[in-house]
Amino acid sequence: MGLLDEAEEHFETRDLYEILGVEKAATEKQLKKAYYLLSLKYHPDRADDDQDKATRTSKFQVLSRVYEVLSNEEQRVAYDETGELLDEGDVLTQDKNWEQYWRLLFKKISKADIEEFEREYKGSGEEKESIVGYYVQFEGDMDEIMSHVMCSTHEDEDRIRDVIQESIDAGDVEEFSAFNEVKSKKRKRLKQAKREEKEAEQHAKDIGLDTNGDLEALILKRNADRGAQFDSMLSNLEAKYAKKPAKKKGKTKK
Repeated sequence: MGLLDEAEEHFETRDLYEILGVEKAATEKQLKKAYYLLSLKYHPDRADDDQDKATRTSKFQVLSRVYEVLSNEEQRVAYDETGELLDEGDVLTQDKNWEQYWRLLFKKISKADIEEFEREYKGSGEEKESIVGYYVQFEGDMDEIMSHVMCSTHEDEDRIRDVIQESIDAGDVEEFSAFNEVKSKKRKRLKQAKREEKEAEQHAKDIGLDTNGDLEALILKRNADRGAQFDSMLSNLEAKYAKKPAKKKGKTKK
């Protein structure tokens, strides 16, 4: 059975982009993120009462093959133009170790690596620039600022406010009225942050991740549902600690 047939069987569509939940014009980074998030849901080692391991494994393998096609320039062009796959038998080996392939793309990063990254980032010029940038972008709305500043938790809020206030006092940015919020708004944000932490920790357990070690679980726990933080932190950690796989080359036409 070919990949498109298996895709239809497991995901009820032959549209590879639809399976990953991305647009046809998606960038390589967007494809990788979409594959990562979905593969966590269907990873064979995930603890899940609703799907047996065989079903998860089959879906995981299909997802991996979908990503393999769309991340290969020649394969993707052929698929976009014809709706079919080019030399599927040569490129997509069904008995390939897809779990090993996944781990090559998403290297494990230790808790110590993450903590070191946070120590270096917090208080850095890069963080300050990011904080002030978000302050201007969201015109002082602390709800938005706190949901976008990388590595931040509710414990960092007073420090982040001080960074912004220093820039205001120095005349580097204007003072937005939203920045002088009522205390009840901060209390509401704190309550929401604590609820998100509990939900994220539970979600990590639900998908079978070790909250003491796995990068995936720590990201979920620290940055629950914060897309901007997820993208930035994962990209920075991969760039600093993870060895990137060799770039794939398309098959040369004769």
